[in-house]
Amino acid sequence: MRKVFTVLFTILCLFAHTQQVSLYDTNKIGIGLNGDKTFSPEMILKIERHSFFTSYWVLYPEVGCKIRYVKNPRAYIYSSGYLAGILAYDPRSGDFLHSFVPDVHVCGVEVYPFDRDYVGISIYARSLNFENLLGHCALLVRF
Repeated sequence: MRKVFTVLFTILCLFAHTQQVSLYDTNKIGIGLNGDKTFSPEMILKIERHSFFTSYWVLYPEVGCKIRYVKNPRAYIYSSGYLAGILAYDPRSGDFLHSFVPDVHVCGVEVYPFDRDYVGISIYARSLNFENLLGHCALLVRF
């Protein structure tokens, strides 16, 4: 499994153009590496402290591709698909839990009101493991 992630990361770095930090809510932050093209591979790593089981730290690695249908200097409309991992660790007991599921962003909009390379917002409809369709948003800081 480690070799697969190493190969995927190497391929992704060849296409990488943009990095961004994403703020999802008060407990979750993520960093992403993606190409800034119509079709671009993407790698995202999110981390949060679990809100109910406070001794657990949860890591969400995702690898996938984003397709931008509409490209404007200050906005994108896109769809994307990822293989999303959910990894949880309790440092006190040493318990480690993991699961990998498909994550599909059916339709999303990224808007950068000031300048394309700084602060923006992402609003998207997401289906995790094909079970439901929910709306999400994130504050994006690109660099």
